[in-house]
Amino acid sequence: MEDYPPSFFNRLTDPTIAANRCRYSLTQTEVAVLRDLEDLLNTKRPPDEYFAGLDMVSRSIANFGLRDATHQDGSSPHERLKIAEHILDVIQTHEPRLTNVQVIPRSLEEVKAEQPKGYRIGAAYFRIVATLNVDPTPIEGVVFDTMLELATGHHNVSSPGGIA
Repeated sequence: MEDYPPSFFNRLTDPTIAANRCRYSLTQTEVAVLRDLEDLLNTKRPPDEYFAGLDMVSRSIANFGLRDATHQDGSSPHERLKIAEHILDVIQTHEPRLTNVQVIPRSLEEVKAEQPKGYRIGAAYFRIVATLNVDPTPIEGVVFDTMLELATGHHNVSSPGGIA
């Protein structure tokens, strides 16, 4: 049975970890990363000008989360690409368990073909493909889908095939 060390934060806060066993299964690890990724993408950080010229602060926990996206129009491919680049930067900065990250904007037509009843017109969709950087062996090809509700700026993160 493969098992993985939980993040430091999870070791402090997860009441389900037995005192004598501080390891997660693959499923528990993926669920924890999905939950933390959703928290990261739903945290709003201060406007960029707050940290202008302060490179170290702009890459610190003080700048955790995404810029407010409620004013963005995610309907155009150009806008979705800009949002995807921002999501990529935030994941690379604040989620060290994910490496080799790609954030791929998805068209509404693509999502509609996959989920005829589960898509929303007022949303932008992205697929996150990454390597889960865990010991003893990193897991390549981990996929998360995120739906950004443009009116609220809220991200819903899911695993397209379900968690293993």
